[in-house]
Amino acid sequence: MDQKETANFLKKELGLDGIDDPDELRREIEQRVDSLNKLDRAALLMKLGARDDELSELRPSDRYSPLTWTLIVTAVMFIGASVVLFYLILATSIWVIAKVIAGIFAVVWLVAGWRGAARVVFRFKHGKDW
Repeated sequence: MDQKETANFLKKELGLDGIDDPDELRREIEQRVDSLNKLDRAALLMKLGARDDELSELRPSDRYSPLTWTLIVTAVMFIGASVVLFYLILATSIWVIAKVIAGIFAVVWLVAGWRGAARVVFRFKHGKDW
């Protein structure tokens, strides 16, 4: 939860909807929170934590998102492995069942590599993770 979302939440919970100036809002929030007793303050913090959990469930990439360079390396490795496996399937004369199993692995690795590459392109284009 960023600072703006926190301010909007506290504004709503403390009944400060009529205040638009950020400095005045900050002073009023501090004054209202200071006037709360310990139980009310704990309840407010629990509601704030619950709201933060709700927002993080909406955006799971906020909790964990791999670094872009690791996605690039992983995508290259998966695509490279699938290309090598496709070549081995076509260039060797092994049992048909082994070709089918290797082909399944190659397709799965190719899809995983393309998904990683698409995620990197999305990050560069939109400046955020999906």
